[in-house]
Amino acid sequence: MAIGLTASAQQTVYKMNVKMTNGSIYTVDADDVEEVYFTSFEAYDPSQPATVDVASIHAPQEGGHYVVNVSCNVQLFTTTGYVDQSYNPWYDYFQTSMDMTYTYNNGVLIIDVNPARYRIISDRTVNLYDGLGNTVISIPVTQDGNPNGTILNERGAANVNYFCSILSSFHSMYRIADAKYTGLIDNEEFKAPIDPDNDNLRELFSKPYDLINQDFYLLQLIEQTGVTVLLPMCQLMNALAYYEMVTMFGGVPYITNPSMYNIGRTPQDELLQQLIDNLTSIINNLQDEKAGYISNPESIALPSKDLVRVVLADIYMYQGNYALAKPLLEEIVESNRYSLISDLNNMSVDNPEIIWSMDTGNPNTRASRRNAVTFVIDYDPPYTIIKTYADVLLSLAECESILGNDSKAMQYLNQVKAAKAITTSSSGVLPIISEIRSKIQVDFGGYFAFLKRTGLALSTLGIEEYQLLFPIPLREMMMNPSLTQNPGY
Repeated sequence: MAIGLTASAQQTVYKMNVKMTNGSIYTVDADDVEEVYFTSFEAYDPSQPATVDVASIHAPQEGGHYVVNVSCNVQLFTTTGYVDQSYNPWYDYFQTSMDMTYTYNNGVLIIDVNPARYRIISDRTVNLYDGLGNTVISIPVTQDGNPNGTILNERGAANVNYFCSILSSFHSMYRIADAKYTGLIDNEEFKAPIDPDNDNLRELFSKPYDLINQDFYLLQLIEQTGVTVLLPMCQLMNALAYYEMVTMFGGVPYITNPSMYNIGRTPQDELLQQLIDNLTSIINNLQDEKAGYISNPESIALPSKDLVRVVLADIYMYQGNYALAKPLLEEIVESNRYSLISDLNNMSVDNPEIIWSMDTGNPNTRASRRNAVTFVIDYDPPYTIIKTYADVLLSLAECESILGNDSKAMQYLNQVKAAKAITTSSSGVLPIISEIRSKIQVDFGGYFAFLKRTGLALSTLGIEEYQLLFPIPLREMMMNPSLTQNPGY
């Protein structure tokens, strides 16, 4: 005797009434349906295929009402009586479900798709089953997302905010270490030659791996499930963390498994190429819109192309591939999404010049941040600036100069000089860029990387060649015997 299920089945009860054909009712354990009828339903015969007049449905953001006419020689139902209650790990991150109801009666399937609430709407399939639970009809249903909607649920937002706080804290450390090592900030505790046992050095090496390891669990989940929504965020965060480590230490361990503790350093060129591959694989699928201040986790969960452009351009320039960096920077300039302001440093976090800045959630005041910059590396500022439009213009000037277009380079330099009322005494494009950067780069870092890639570091900083890299922290080498020290330390 076959089993058929009523269309009004509820998925939240834990007992089930079974009605026999003689009218007797028995209560049995169940967690998916309200009522089951034992009757003589026939199984579907594929040799007599069922037909529909609508093969698939695509609803607009506003939703819609859809009627599907079904022809089948057996009675059909909207549920099998079994509910897949397996845990979906993405429930910890997303709210993308389609708001939809459907009923079926006498050969007519009615599907109502409600207006989209979320930015990305996951696809659904409406199935009709025979009395044995075999799938007879499948109607795929898709819907346009709501561009003003959300994607992250409360827990997902908290997780992404945590990733952002690690990234922001690390970049602040990088920025201040960069300013101190290059003499943009007077200090005694972080300048060449650096002791491998320096406390700041240990934090600079280990902090990025807090983020990289967190990201790796997401990357594993993406690979296992094929749900790629957060892939760009992970690759972007990883690329920034690894790139900034490379500019300080050279090759560092590239993590492909979170249990990889005793692994050696990945050669710098190999690591940078991996970052390029990761970023170029995601950029075409991103939103081409203004970035700026990351005011909420949604902004980094679905990053703008501009964030990838600035990081990818930095990597290309550090490799000496200026011809590949130039068009990325030009796209930002030609978008007219950003503009220069007069401030040299201590810029507000959300001004028109900002391409990427982030809040750390720290309640410290701006004044306390300035004091911290003066004396010690501030590991937990209220916010950090990662990229600015002035940086893009200076990088584009660098590209033009290296590629033999000094007149074009000077046009970009003059924009920055005029907006910020900067006078320079140097001659030659690269020395002028260096002079400008020395006046404005305290806020976002990267001056050391610029000096190294242009060959100006030794003469500008008065350091020896081995000091172009920081030493690998002594503690890290003691914990990981596979690490090797940079020459000279």
